[in-house]
Amino acid sequence: MTFESHDPIHAPQKSSGTTAIASDIKVRTKERTKAHPHPYLSGNFYPVFEETVGDEGIECEVIGTIPESLRGSQYVRTGPNSLNVPKDGAPHHFFDGEGMLHGVYFEPGVEGEPVRARYMNRWVRSEVFLKANDHGQMMMSLGRIMGPACGFLGFILGILWYRIKHAFTRLKSVGNGNTALAFFGSRLLALQEAGKPVETSVPSLNTTGDYYFEEENVKEHEKNTKKGPKQEICTAHPKIDPKTGELVFFSYRMSHPFAYYSVVSADGKRLVWEEPIPGIQKSIMMHDFAITSTYSM
Repeated sequence: MTFESHDPIHAPQKSSGTTAIASDIKVRTKERTKAHPHPYLSGNFYPVFEETVGDEGIECEVIGTIPESLRGSQYVRTGPNSLNVPKDGAPHHFFDGEGMLHGVYFEPGVEGEPVRARYMNRWVRSEVFLKANDHGQMMMSLGRIMGPACGFLGFILGILWYRIKHAFTRLKSVGNGNTALAFFGSRLLALQEAGKPVETSVPSLNTTGDYYFEEENVKEHEKNTKKGPKQEICTAHPKIDPKTGELVFFSYRMSHPFAYYSVVSADGKRLVWEEPIPGIQKSIMMHDFAITSTYSM
């Protein structure tokens, strides 16, 4: 995802141009002498634990010339990056893992001079990330759920165990921002369809906090009444109406009604429309959809 940054509040701070494990990270993974046996935890898939020091990032070596049209913009990606690496032989899935943002910021600089690029990365410090940092793994692995050894009883027991853990740690949102990004209402949102979007700053990529389409300074008891959608879940792939700028998305859950369809105003601060999606008789996973001027599919 690329976007243009004009936010003086998040102007880059000085950096030593290095990477390190941040001081707030309590999990310390032992250095391995050989590759992890799981294909999605070895080679380029092995988690990155270090983050760039400071908000300015690391200057990149440029071979050739960066197009002038990229000046002042930033490329950002997100993906799963396990904070708690599973033991050798433990079930794992590519979708498992907390979110980590990687970005290349093309400095505004001075017109006529070569465009310079800086790299930065940050964990998406969502609520579930912070709990995992304190209490270990907070989500049941999809590798375990989808594995042949799980079975119905194993699934139920696993879900029950993590529900108890969520209650004990008072976890409210499992959205970890590891799936996709959306730039909406001048906010960069890290998304994962099981929970709330996580707002991040640009170009530093620091986490601002959970965000769910409501006015600022709304009192706790007023949330999700008139200001925002009732269900604080958002698909990882919402769509922006090119004519109105409104955000269109769906959400799904384990209990009835199993799915909602929602529309949020272009400024990202109020709900325009929300209705349960009719005809769905059981909980299902819906990853993505498409919209036209008259239909959503």
